[in-house]
Amino acid sequence: MLAKIQSVDDISPDLLDAILHKIVRDNAFPVVLSTKRSWWDNKPFVRALTQFKVWGTDQIGHVWNDVIKDTVKHRDPSKMIGWLVSMAITGEIYNILRDFILGKDESLLKTLSDSERRNAKDISITILKNIIDGGAVGIFADIIYGLPNLIGGPSAQTLVNMGDTTAKVIWNVSQAKDALKQMAVKETPALRQTQALLDKIDARFNQKNLTQDYYKWRRRAWEWSHNKRFPKLSDKAKEVAIKSLLGWTRRVPQERTLSYEMTIRNILVGDTERASDFLFFLLKNADSPDEQESIERGIQTALQQSSPLGRVAEDDLGEFFKSMTSEQQREAMSLQLQWNMNASEAESKAILKWQDWSRTQN
Repeated sequence: MLAKIQSVDDISPDLLDAILHKIVRDNAFPVVLSTKRSWWDNKPFVRALTQFKVWGTDQIGHVWNDVIKDTVKHRDPSKMIGWLVSMAITGEIYNILRDFILGKDESLLKTLSDSERRNAKDISITILKNIIDGGAVGIFADIIYGLPNLIGGPSAQTLVNMGDTTAKVIWNVSQAKDALKQMAVKETPALRQTQALLDKIDARFNQKNLTQDYYKWRRRAWEWSHNKRFPKLSDKAKEVAIKSLLGWTRRVPQERTLSYEMTIRNILVGDTERASDFLFFLLKNADSPDEQESIERGIQTALQQSSPLGRVAEDDLGEFFKSMTSEQQREAMSLQLQWNMNASEAESKAILKWQDWSRTQN
């Protein structure tokens, strides 16, 4: 565009119209697919790194130029305060919706509703997270997921999901339908959100459906274990730096991976009959008693690690419970007990199915 302007003496109406259109498009607040910021053309290296994070990158420029510089220049903190408040409100609305749909407890509303977390430290942390979730740090919020994720963006994640699904189908062609359904949910936000809403409705009428408290306690168990493993702030910072550089680790799907994942999903929602189908699939495909014993151990390990409190080592459970109020202890133990009951029921049904099937093979 600049080259065209410099190459002519008079700017034609069509060229002027194109210039005005580009200026409005590239400087409007909403970032659309056709938006091209100045750094997009002028800094190809930055463009390559941030091609999937245009809004987040542009947000950094907005924060620096329109908020920080303006505040320093005029020595008036009102703009900075107003901006922080707006980011916090945006993040709070976002987290309230996530809490409602996904059964989490990450909003300030949830923090203030919890007597154990209603203190200056937890309230301050929640507000800080709201500000970050509201967009205050722009692209830097994405860096913690790892540079590979930042550079590859959604396309790279889609390729990973496609690779995982292909591997699961190769291992067990008969489970192709379940593998494709699982991928569809991962790839489609609307499906994930619909599934979460249906889980929320079902949990009101189905005591075995644990989705409304499961993720909350999984997060609390992880946070407690993480703080125990990395008690110093410097240790936490080192871990975040390493994961930001290398990305979060993932496991390559193996022969039993899909069956484990589908079993866990169905135990979580209380569908023990469906869960037993996947456990039965594993048992009937054992080629020897040793392999069957290995499968049974694998099932026990998978169910234990995926339980609500599975992120806390067994030896640390006593210390973990001591960190809670008596009400929280009852809630956590009740949830874990119902999980164990669901798992035990699914295993019993699977063993009965396997025994009936074994008699037909003799």
